[in-house]
Amino acid sequence: MGQGTKHKLGVFFFMYKPTWQKHEKDMKSLKPKEAEKALNAFIEEREKELQNNPSARQYEKSRRESLAKDKPQWVKEKRAKESEEYNSTLNSLKSLKKGGSYQYMIKPSPGYVLVQPDKQEKEKIISGIIIATDIDEKGNNTGKVISVGGELALAKTVMQPPVQENDLIMYKWFAGMDVNIKGENMKLMQFTDILGRFEK
Repeated sequence: MGQGTKHKLGVFFFMYKPTWQKHEKDMKSLKPKEAEKALNAFIEEREKELQNNPSARQYEKSRRESLAKDKPQWVKEKRAKESEEYNSTLNSLKSLKKGGSYQYMIKPSPGYVLVQPDKQEKEKIISGIIIATDIDEKGNNTGKVISVGGELALAKTVMQPPVQENDLIMYKWFAGMDVNIKGENMKLMQFTDILGRFEK
């Protein structure tokens, strides 16, 4: 087991280094694509570790217990500053993905599909930061196909639409552009953003 922060659990110390923390520095990058990629990797790796690694789950439990206790003022100020910086970066990424609100249905161009994401509740990351539901996270990369664009002509081939209207699909994290159509949140994404189709 690697070196890491010590967390007191009863009468012994538990040591674990979260693998997802390596992405935190890049999440603050001034380059939007680099920051978005790091945030994607952070969420995916954290969720994967929590699902498959008992040590990761124990670490998170310890962190929650630690954060619940009273902290010195300097710790509270440090946490507040970190939270402010993180949310600022997150809001910048969100603004890049917003495609506006419309009162008319959109017919996707060739190579694109319009998807209505499954609704998910907000999830609080252990550090106390809340990731909004319109930013993809584990369990929120599925949805229903509303409209499909025509076939996509490439250099040496033609790519047929991989899905049809009303199909239930899974797509890549952070795929597409967020749009609001007649009050409903949707995503306009490329064929290549689609990972698969659910079969009944």
